[in-house]
Order: sequence, then structure tokens, then C-alpha cells
Amino acid sequence: MRSPLFAFALLLAGCTGSAASPSPPVARTDVPPPPPPAKPVGWSHSYGTNLWPWAVAVGADDRIAVIGWSEGTCDLGRFHLEVPREAGFLAWFDADGAVAGARTFTAAKPIHASIAAAPGGDWILAGHFVGTLDLGAGAMEARGETDAFLARLDASGALRWQKQFSGAEKQKIFDVAVTPAGEIAVVGTYGDGALDLGTGPMPDRGRTDIFVASFTQDGAPRWAKSYGDDKDQWAWSIAVDATGSIAIGGSVESPLDLGDGVVARDTRSSSNGWVAKLDSKGRALWARAFASIRHHHRIHDLAMGPDGGVVVAGLVGGVAGQIALGDATLTGSAILSDAFVASLDANGGARFFSLAGTPGTRDIDQHARDVVVARSGEILVHGSHEVITDKGNALGFDHAAYFQTFDSHGAAHPTRVVRAIDEAAVGHAIALDSRGRVITVGAFKGTLDFGMGAMTTRPGRHEYAMFLAALVP
Repeated sequence: MRSPLFAFALLLAGCTGSAASPSPPVARTDVPPPPPPAKPVGWSHSYGTNLWPWAVAVGADDRIAVIGWSEGTCDLGRFHLEVPREAGFLAWFDADGAVAGARTFTAAKPIHASIAAAPGGDWILAGHFVGTLDLGAGAMEARGETDAFLARLDASGALRWQKQFSGAEKQKIFDVAVTPAGEIAVVGTYGDGALDLGTGPMPDRGRTDIFVASFTQDGAPRWAKSYGDDKDQWAWSIAVDATGSIAIGGSVESPLDLGDGVVARDTRSSSNGWVAKLDSKGRALWARAFASIRHHHRIHDLAMGPDGGVVVAGLVGGVAGQIALGDATLTGSAILSDAFVASLDANGGARFFSLAGTPGTRDIDQHARDVVVARSGEILVHGSHEVITDKGNALGFDHAAYFQTFDSHGAAHPTRVVRAIDEAAVGHAIALDSRGRVITVGAFKGTLDFGMGAMTTRPGRHEYAMFLAALVP
């Protein structure tokens, strides 16, 4: 008697008594092709009154956090936070802009603060304050004119730890960044005394000096560096890349010596903007100076690209104001200022150097407030666009925000200007989410429309609202 296994073999062989060669698979024609990836969806929302956002960050799952200042109540729809008079606020949102939570922190006077996303969903806050500041563990009291602080908050806004930095009369953190490994980097200035960030006192050289420092994800100091001489030095911005390398930028009144044989110098100007790159241990790799050939200029922000390059954004002042980067010179045309963007490769070589915004128009004052680099290498510059108008007895300004994209070779896309109807729109900061959307935050008064529905503030002299939007490139 044949076994069931033998009968099954005959069935597979087509009941011929011998095994048949397998037939080639037949392609099915009735199966539709997979749908293309869904295009990211943009959105825009307005929140509360008298909310002034300072900075925005995008973290895990495209969650968004905004830090800023509130005058009076902090109205975020589902979250209505009452404050005595003024307070800082932190609000976080899901990927569609819905408010997920909010909290306030009290301060004696308005503070400066920056925010960065940390791995695991936490947020890193850094800045400086005058008087007192309470982030949730009791009030910190400034021991000098200003004290700096660094703090880590969890995804729900609860304080994990905080650091206060004193010693000099003035110490200020202006910007913070977090590496993919979770290490924290800060940049700022100090003066009128030595500063100790946990690695030993850094000397007072007589005027305003620069510091850059790195901390572990738990807030323990890794290293700290300071630079300066008997003149003023300033550092405004910091960025990191996937390797942990650090870019910093600011302005100086004399050549900036970063040690390791690296000096930011341009003899054509006594006051220079500058950008430098450090490795993950703080060793200077290179530095470049921007020279003010005519009038002034300022570095506002910088970013790092996926290839280790550095992008710098800022302004050049006055009609026919000129700024130089090496052999390249830009000439502005606006009465007050024009925006510019510069792209440098991983070794500090210039890729391109260009005016940004809507250059060539005399009656426009433009600043480049923020810059980001996409994974594709495209560069997005965001800033303020103020049209000078005749208000009768004096000149006035109609405020707007602008966005402009450059490809990696410097080719510019058309500038997008977003203006509030009747009143003012001011863009403050941008970030990129994992879907390639531009997350932008700012304040406006009147009616503002990004093309996704009009947003309107309440009538009143001081009734400014915060806007938060996701823009699809």
C-alpha cells in the first residue's frame, strides 16, 4: 500500500508517476502596483495671545517643541496657563501641530533660551537669565549680572536636571545643539571674571571672551574651551553633525585664535564675522573670516550638512554695503540691510556665497534669522522681510517673513514671502522634520495665511499670536 506521502508526491508531479520540472512563475497582471509614498501634508495653526516664540526643535516621531515668552495668560487651546504677569513657556505638539502639552517657568525678567531635541524624546534647554529663574526645582538666583543655565526636560516637560554657571559678572549661552549620540554642545560669551563650566576656571582676558563646551547626556562636563584677547569676541550659533563635529560662529574685533594653529583673520577689516569647525573633542580644525569691506555685517545662524559642510547666514548693512569671503565679495542694495548665505565644504573651502531673500530692492530691510540643511543637501534660509513705508511724519515698516531654498551648488529658488494682512508677521525660527517639511514658528498680528487657511488674532494693541506651521517644499 502506498503511503500518503507518496500520493502527495504524485499530486505535485501532475499524477504522471514521475517528478516534473517546476514551471516558471507566471507574472500576475491583476495585481495593482504599490501606491506611491504619501506626499507630506502641510498645516498651519495659531495659538493664544501675547506669545513670543524664540526657538523650535523637532524630536522623535516628529514631535515639535517651542520655547518662548508669555505676557499674561498662556493660551494654547487645550492648555490655558495662568501666570502672574510674565513667564517663559514651553509647549510641545504632535506631528500635525496639535498641542500635546505645555508648561511655564517663572523668571524675574525675560530670559534668552534655545532648545534642541535629545535622543529618546527629551528636550535640552540652554540660555541665560537675570535675577531669578525657576525651571521646576526651585529658583536659581544669578550671582552676577547674568548667569547661564543648561537643563534637560523629559517628553512631558518635567525637569530631569539643571546646571547653573556663574563666576564671571556676565556669562551667556546663546545656542545649544545635541549630537546623535546625545552629547550636548553649547556656545556663548563671558566677561568680567573667570568662568568654570566644570572643567576648571577659564581666564578673564579683559573684555568679552567666547566659550564652547561639551556635556554628556546627563550634564557632566566633557570639555570646555575659551578664546579671546583684550578686545570683544562674540559667538552666536552652534551646530553639530552625525560624527560629533561642531561648527560655531560669531563676530570679533580682532583676529580670533582658536589654538591648534587655527586663526580666523582677514586684514581687510578690523571687525569680522567668523565660522570655525571643531572635532568632537574640541580641537580646532579650521576657521574662516568674513570681512566688512564697506559698512557692517553680522553672522546670525549656521547649520551643518550631512557631508560635514557648514552653512552660514547673516546680513550685510547699508546701501552698497560689502562683505567678503576670501576672493568673493557681495554688495547689498537695501537702505538698512540685505541677507546673505555662504556654504563651505567639510574642509572650510567656499562652495558658494550669495545674497538671499529678495535682493536688489532698495526699500527692503532683510535679515537671515535661521538656516537649515536638508538630507539632500538643499539649504533653506528663513528671515525677516521688512518693507520701508511712508507713515506720514516718519518711516514705518511692514513686517513679513521670507523663505528661500538654494540647491547644494547655490542655485536659488524663488523667494516665498508671507505677510500678515494689515499688521505684521515675524518669523523667528525653523527646523526640519523627518518628512522634509519645514517647521516654522513666529508671531503675527492681524490676519496671516500660508495658503492653508487664514489665521486671525484678536483686536487690540498688544494682541500678538504665535503661529506654528509645517510647510511642504
